[in-house]
Amino acid sequence: MDIKFGAENGKVINKKSNLELNNISLTGLFSNGNKQSSSTSFIKFENLKSELGKSDFSGNLIIENFLNPSIQLTLNTNLNLAEINSFFPIDSVEKINGNAKVLLKYSGKFTDFKKINENDIKNSQIEGVLELNNLNIKLKGSNYDFTNFSGKGSFVKNNLSIDSLHFMIGANDFSFQGSMKNILNYILLENQNLKMNGKLSSENFKLDEFIHSNESSNEQAILPKDIAFNLDINVKTFTYNKFIANQLSCAIYSEGAKLVAQSVSFSAMQGNVSGDVAVELNDNGSLHFQCSANLQKIDVKKLFYTFDNFGQSFILDKNLNGRVSAIVDYSSVWDKNLNVLPESVLCDSKLEITNGELIDFEPMTKLSAYIEVSELKHIKFSTLKNEIIIKDRIVTIPQMDINSTAFNIQASGTHSFDNEFTYRVKVLLSELMAKNAKKAKKENDEFSYIEDDGLGKTSIYLIIKGNPDNYKISYDTKSVKENIKQNLKTEKQTIKQILKEEFGLFKNDTSLINKTKEDKKVDFNNQKVNIKWDEENPEKVNLDDD
Repeated sequence: MDIKFGAENGKVINKKSNLELNNISLTGLFSNGNKQSSSTSFIKFENLKSELGKSDFSGNLIIENFLNPSIQLTLNTNLNLAEINSFFPIDSVEKINGNAKVLLKYSGKFTDFKKINENDIKNSQIEGVLELNNLNIKLKGSNYDFTNFSGKGSFVKNNLSIDSLHFMIGANDFSFQGSMKNILNYILLENQNLKMNGKLSSENFKLDEFIHSNESSNEQAILPKDIAFNLDINVKTFTYNKFIANQLSCAIYSEGAKLVAQSVSFSAMQGNVSGDVAVELNDNGSLHFQCSANLQKIDVKKLFYTFDNFGQSFILDKNLNGRVSAIVDYSSVWDKNLNVLPESVLCDSKLEITNGELIDFEPMTKLSAYIEVSELKHIKFSTLKNEIIIKDRIVTIPQMDINSTAFNIQASGTHSFDNEFTYRVKVLLSELMAKNAKKAKKENDEFSYIEDDGLGKTSIYLIIKGNPDNYKISYDTKSVKENIKQNLKTEKQTIKQILKEEFGLFKNDTSLINKTKEDKKVDFNNQKVNIKWDEENPEKVNLDDD
């Protein structure tokens, strides 16, 4: 049986949208083949043309072997996407508009038209060109509007190579160049992953746009489980609340519930920051966040202001000046709205503050009841070094030296997340100040709260204890002075071990973090991650003025 057929000026009307697919024309041929069976049957549609509003189509289609169909398709289209979606609605799309141009050649075999499987797509061949202009799309269930998509790409097999793509998500602009692998499987099949490789850049990226307070939502926008990516990131200006970073760059890798950023670098708060970050999505929707960072010459006043004085009201940005450099190893758990769970915080930080100033810090000014000296209102010091530990909601500060022109202070103590603190202070006085201290508090001398080392150096010991709203300063007698150095050393080793293990959300994996940025290409089929912490080099902070 051989049948030739055709159509001119054909029309199909969608009754729901009242849109017309019109001016349909084609020539065709059907045959049941030399064996007069489904397996030898074929049908051809040639010189196919049609219009749908502002859209037009042309192409050819051949289907051979109706048992295990083989398809060859050529297609040339200019599409108005709003009209196309009204005529052929897609369940996952809430709204769409814009224009697309597609030139496509496709050939492939299917075992069953009713149920396309992965092997069908794997054995398909596709090539062509895609061009988008002013595409805007909103997906059902998504909090985001994807707008202003414009760019060009080409299809090769099951991948889409993108020469250039510009788009916006909310108020954030992006440019992408690279490839999307497994794209046909991702579009046509369920439970498939899309794999992206390339370069992503943005002039302005506002993280606030991606954080929503809808606690009923189970979505984690920053870790889509079905999209894996390996990208070079460059952001001119990155903002989150008060935090502003400039010239941010990194190599970022994600697959499933894991995200790793290596060679992170940016300038912020008049200094520079570099390091590595890892995030893992937990089953309950929380995020396990880890980082190893190197801070260089950060303005400490801006640091406290940017992070809202770290949630405490004891020492504020207005009380501080100076530049801080630090090595920080940090781990915490965040809830789905990116709120830190305080009990999860672990931190080991080695810091140095240069050209520091402590201005109108109330506990210091109250020391004037014990030491008559005006310098307590505005303490200046050239360098301060220390290592601070955070564990079990407690910040532990080992003994540190604050050296000023008028006097030297040794201070240590603990400060809880509930703002309960105990600080021990040893003030080393000059000869003149020692005399003033004796005059200011007669009992300083009478009860041996002043200590003379025999070399003309005199010290007075004090305790500051309580909370920001209610604290007391009292003498620290020699019998109750405690040396926390050994306790801190033990605690520090404990925290380092925990960091080593807990930061092991990738502990059985090989290192990605320690690769150079030039060697960051990732094999998606064999990618594993490990973060290593610098335990043996506490003086890693760069102390050069440059």
